[in-house]
Amino acid sequence: MSEFEKFFSSIIDWFTQGESKTKESSTKQQGVTVLGSELAAAGIKEQERVDAGGFAESPIGDRTFGDWPGSIRLLKPIQGELDLHILKLTQKYAEMNADERFEMRNSLCQGDMYTLFHYCSRATAFALRDSSCSEFLQNAFITLSMVDLERVDFRDAFRAIHFVQYGFHRLGLESGTNIELARNLAGNKMADIMTPPKAWMNETSDNRKIYWSKEVHTRFGVGFVSTWDHPYDPKIDLLDIGILLWNIPKGKNWVARDIFIGSEVPQWFFSVVVPEIHSVLERALGTIRVSAIPNPELDCPPHVHSLSVYVVECATPADAKILATKCIGKLNSRLTASFVHFKELCAIVTYDNSWKKDDLEDERSIQRFKEPVASILQNFQYLSRDDK
Repeated sequence: MSEFEKFFSSIIDWFTQGESKTKESSTKQQGVTVLGSELAAAGIKEQERVDAGGFAESPIGDRTFGDWPGSIRLLKPIQGELDLHILKLTQKYAEMNADERFEMRNSLCQGDMYTLFHYCSRATAFALRDSSCSEFLQNAFITLSMVDLERVDFRDAFRAIHFVQYGFHRLGLESGTNIELARNLAGNKMADIMTPPKAWMNETSDNRKIYWSKEVHTRFGVGFVSTWDHPYDPKIDLLDIGILLWNIPKGKNWVARDIFIGSEVPQWFFSVVVPEIHSVLERALGTIRVSAIPNPELDCPPHVHSLSVYVVECATPADAKILATKCIGKLNSRLTASFVHFKELCAIVTYDNSWKKDDLEDERSIQRFKEPVASILQNFQYLSRDDK
């Protein structure tokens, strides 16, 4: 796995928890991925490290977080070998002297550091789900002290800090000692941002939100789901439908990547955006999206091909019918397959290929998702959230 491929694998794991919405454009420059000005600057620093050479082999190697069998991101995370490896690496780092710690930080590539960010969100989820797993969380601030802030988007570092702080707050743990220890072990710039502003904790206390993630309780227990900023107040448990849809993309081409709540329905789904469509979307109570990326066995870039299943809870069955009948079938490299609505729900599967070549789906193949998605909508136990 090349540095570039490893970076993309790590960063997609992290971004699909919600952070990607802060990024604007994506290009490849001198072997470093550029996603917005902040990450572009970090990419330059990473390239300088690579050009200078002289660093040790990464202690993380080619490993990145994937979805273990039966796991569903942070809704149902399952511990794996890499979680334990990073925990032991963190404990080893804490025992090093200043020169050894510098060498350790410098050995980590940009992708490694995004893997550490992902680890911290997992550590928080593990601790909230099972108090016997709190060791992951207790060490997470020290894990973050291994990050070289100049070689990552500082907003992603803030988000990881916030995730860990949230875990301490929810469990009623005092974090001051852990933060101070981590600050003493970190590089100067990372040490400077290790204490989250109090305003974050006020937001955390009131809304149980972490940037664009939110704590939720599902059939699997406590977990976190990615959120967008669009109105989300459904009467039906759309998140539970999203969990049931998780296995739909699985096959030779796709693996599910994340579930988002409060998603926006893109306007390009519809051949003509008329006032009728706009009004239907304005009245909708909420939308979820299950996203998928290419199966790693295909060896194709995960940032080029995307598959998504949207489920919209409309205000009325008539509104759902309008959405289902107004979807386009194909627009350039984008495909949609609209489904016969069921009650107030409309489900739409979309495929996009930004390279516009080597398609993984066509107008015929995408229709195979229609029957299993429709079956889930028709057989779902339609209890409102208040009935559960």
